[in-house]
Amino acid sequence: MPSVVVAPIYTSAANPDWQWWSPDQGPLLPDAELSGRFKVLKRQKAGQDVPYSVTVEDFSTDPATEKTRAGGYELYRNYYPTFNPDGSYTLGLAGDFSFQKDYLLPEGTHCVGNSVVLPDGTCSAPNSDVNGPVPTGPRPAPTAITQAPSRPGLPYVPAPPMPAVAPGPLTSPSLPNDACSGAPFADVCGAARSSAADLVNQVPLLQQQLTIHQNPAIGVTRVPTWFWVEGYDGQAITATTDVQVPWIHNWSEPVVHEAGTTSDVPRQATGIYHVSLLVRVRPARYVWDFGDGTSVNTSSLGKAYPDESDVQRSYQHHSHDQLDRRYHFGLGIDWVSDWQVSGDASGQGPGPSRHSMYQNSFQVDDVAGWRCADTGCPST
Repeated sequence: MPSVVVAPIYTSAANPDWQWWSPDQGPLLPDAELSGRFKVLKRQKAGQDVPYSVTVEDFSTDPATEKTRAGGYELYRNYYPTFNPDGSYTLGLAGDFSFQKDYLLPEGTHCVGNSVVLPDGTCSAPNSDVNGPVPTGPRPAPTAITQAPSRPGLPYVPAPPMPAVAPGPLTSPSLPNDACSGAPFADVCGAARSSAADLVNQVPLLQQQLTIHQNPAIGVTRVPTWFWVEGYDGQAITATTDVQVPWIHNWSEPVVHEAGTTSDVPRQATGIYHVSLLVRVRPARYVWDFGDGTSVNTSSLGKAYPDESDVQRSYQHHSHDQLDRRYHFGLGIDWVSDWQVSGDASGQGPGPSRHSMYQNSFQVDDVAGWRCADTGCPST
């Protein structure tokens, strides 16, 4: 086990004097970037190292192969997708990274080998330690490596930002209380309520206008797919109509006859009341169903490419075993309604609720089928 470790140095464009190479220095700044320089630090034993082996992918072969070796630094190769305007994508090489694991034994002394715990809590130097005694005072400041690494590496490529996260559920709009007053001799408000319910149920809920889309055109497992809506921006849908309500008024009035007697004579009047009716249908809930058993209840209709949509899904399995070898995804919308009436009646009230579903489908392939040489993958 080497007595030192090599740690990368991070710098900040906003704070030129800031440098970071250890968690002991606090959190990374938001604009932290690798500087290409390194620190040599004395290894701090967390406990006795436990031998282990790891299985890693060897990307020096084409196609990649797996090999098992002793644990330590594990090398990985990262690819990132670049989405093209036509919905296709290209996989590019982001770079290599490695990490090391230290392990603690659950019991026993924290000193290794034949070392013993000294009164100040540090460990004595083991007989086989070629680096000399373990220092008991403060650790010396690390020394920076001034020469470039002997192994040429790939140019630094910043990691892509974290995927956007869909906001929380849509807040259902408030509905007015039922309150209506109308002219006499007919149930004008009742006719308005009944006509409003019929009109709401006849409103076309964007079946011809609203479409849902995804990017990329052919998905890849574990690569976020972006979803969005076209043809609708969340506004209320309205419809109007005129309602005619016939009325009849019957009454009697006294009539004096020539003989001086009186009697009640029946009378009747008829007419038509006219009212103007406005109904409003608004979304109360959006639920995106991604077709793989997952869904999200959100207030977002997504954002059209090339903007990054906040409605995303990273599929874990390909779609080859699905119906038509495609994932069938969709957006469900719950609607609420209300009405207003004017003319020979005035008032407002809540209307019936409705539900609509908009669907699409696309193919998702396994990322293993897209492994390519270091030169990158061809566009699909």
